[in-house]
Amino acid sequence: MENITCLKPYKFTVGEKVNIASGPLRGDWLVIRVDEKSVALQCPVSKKKINWKDTCFEISRNIQTWPQY
Repeated sequence: MENITCLKPYKFTVGEKVNIASGPLRGDWLVIRVDEKSVALQCPVSKKKINWKDTCFEISRNIQTWPQY
């Protein structure tokens, strides 16, 4: 058994409050639109809106057999 980091694409929902932990967009954001290729975010303080095309991943850490076939 190995300690494995598991990643899967994250599905945003409109109205969700998120915090980006690092990078140029770090901070709190409100999800205002979601489509198959991007997510639109709005800063709750400045009201600045951005269209974010980067893929986000939900991360978990598991103890499991690796590699899995």
